[in-house]
Amino acid sequence: MPHLDAIEHRAAGLAARTRDRAYVEAFREHRSPPRRPRVHDLERYAADWAPLVPDNAEARAELAHALGGRHRLPRDRVPAIRAALRLDDAAVRAAYQRRYGASLDELFTTRLGLGERARWLVHALAGSLDRLPPFWLTVVLTVAVTLPVSLLGLPIAASAMGALPALALLGVVGLVMSIAMGGLGEAIARSGEVRYRHAFLGGLATQLIGARGSIVLTGTGGVRSAMALLAGWIGLSIGAAEVTHTPRGIWAGLILAAVIVMLTRGAKLALGTVALFGVVATALVLAATALAFLHAGPGNLAHADVPTGGGNAALDQTVGAALGVVLMQYIGSVYLIGIRREVGARDPDASTLAAGAFVGTIVVTVIVGLWLVAVSAAVPAADLRATSGTAIGPLADEIGPAMAVIGGIAALLLLGMNINRAAVAVHQLTLERLSRVAPRLQPLLGLVPVLLLFGIAETLLDVGDASFSSILTISGVVTNVLVGAAIPMLLLLAARRRGELVPERVWQWLGWPPLAWAIVAAAIAALVVVGLFVWDDWGSRSAALAMAVVGAATVWWAARAHAFRPRCVVELVDGRWAVVAGGRTLAVDAELSYDGRDPTRVHASGGALGPGLSGLRVHGDAANGAEEVAVWRAGVEVAGTDVSQPDIDGAWSASVEVGPRGGNR
Repeated sequence: MPHLDAIEHRAAGLAARTRDRAYVEAFREHRSPPRRPRVHDLERYAADWAPLVPDNAEARAELAHALGGRHRLPRDRVPAIRAALRLDDAAVRAAYQRRYGASLDELFTTRLGLGERARWLVHALAGSLDRLPPFWLTVVLTVAVTLPVSLLGLPIAASAMGALPALALLGVVGLVMSIAMGGLGEAIARSGEVRYRHAFLGGLATQLIGARGSIVLTGTGGVRSAMALLAGWIGLSIGAAEVTHTPRGIWAGLILAAVIVMLTRGAKLALGTVALFGVVATALVLAATALAFLHAGPGNLAHADVPTGGGNAALDQTVGAALGVVLMQYIGSVYLIGIRREVGARDPDASTLAAGAFVGTIVVTVIVGLWLVAVSAAVPAADLRATSGTAIGPLADEIGPAMAVIGGIAALLLLGMNINRAAVAVHQLTLERLSRVAPRLQPLLGLVPVLLLFGIAETLLDVGDASFSSILTISGVVTNVLVGAAIPMLLLLAARRRGELVPERVWQWLGWPPLAWAIVAAAIAALVVVGLFVWDDWGSRSAALAMAVVGAATVWWAARAHAFRPRCVVELVDGRWAVVAGGRTLAVDAELSYDGRDPTRVHASGGALGPGLSGLRVHGDAANGAEEVAVWRAGVEVAGTDVSQPDIDGAWSASVEVGPRGGNR
């Protein structure tokens, strides 16, 4: 039926916002989507396809009948479909009765299978997320998408140090990481490259702190993703082997097969899907935490061991074991641009991104802290130290089947999401570096790092030296100090001086230079301290000290790239012009030239571009302290520019000639 086909095509296109690229391409090319939309998609996007519905009762009745032939429609769960088709109107009901000789009520099903009920539950959860205001949606996505699988190993890593000292360490690190997440959120919101040119972290870093700084960010982030994939691989293999009493290596091989299928077929989970799984996983973690608190007692919360003597060996076994895993609780930096895109339709200028990311990371810290205390109170430290997998095993042994079910499902979701996210990140970073390789070889070579990680995981599992928490300890310190704290603050410092956009709401304290530089300095100093005084083996110590050098070099490279030099930007984008100087809007004298009519002269910081624009000339007596002026555009063809840099008095000017297809011609 043509009308139903058009409706399903529209719903598939809208659902493509949270699915694979194949859906987007099919929608753009007016082809049938790879998979016909489910009834849940039709219900979720009913307001969008409703204008396609014919405006007469007979056609609506016919459309309802065709829809019922393709989909099972539970009456109470499809109110939006009923409204779009006006199925409760007397005229439509009468038309249906005349046409098909039956009541329209027979169209609806009254019985749902277990699978259908589960799918409708997921739909209800997705609908609840859709209705959240932008700020709260950002908070929920930050928690759900970034809830770390490493929390499963934190009680084990903290068992030697003690739960309460580890909790204090978590609080300090959590506050710093929350500020850094908020800072990264503001840097993203200030970036025209992210909003209009769809740049990701590498492009954002290149724009703000230079190519070398970008290489440090993407390279270190790639190592962190690889280590997270390795830890997840080992954690899931050990957990599955313990439950099924089968060899660990078999499960590692099955995970490899699933990862290869996922990567070669493009079946990665979209961010919205990950968020739904994350919400369920978060609820299960909280349920497991509550259950552990109810069985508190066997553990010893009073235990505390932070040695002041004994050298590196003593600190390595206590503080060193916990620090890296604490740091790995904060993995949100690589997902924040995706969260910005998910919320972008309701918050185009990302004015809530910084605040939402900050609050969301605080919430993650609270959840992880509660989990740490609950598990440590319910399980003796000796039992935690004896496991090489996650804390779910000894916790289930202590509490019983209820924890085995709740904790097992939570662990499966967290480990599965971690493997999906990390494998996709490693694969995409590899493909970016293979851009000059023959296209036919790229898919095969892109799998090489994943295969190498499988070889490492299989070797560690075979020799019995695999430990979920020990891998997180190393990767947390070596990678996340820079990726999660230092570099986000450098990006914020640069964005406040050189960014193209100005969010509607800004937390000024977040980018206060003394605070930002203190976090950068503390991050680099922490690497030095860990390398010199905490870790005991020379391999780990050398890695920490090397990353400290890389961190200091990144600051130097950013300064050499003029990252902290204030800039004035004249921008033409999205049907408007604006002037931003030193991170703030700047009112200037502007002249807009149009074909066939007199120029328009205004004194403003920006405005709309009318049809037939041929040129823009601006002049400013000051530039908010900016030391350079640049022209930036997106979606506007510029034939030429002429920029006069600020003189000794701060006066400057810029002239932009719009090309034949530019402006709003």
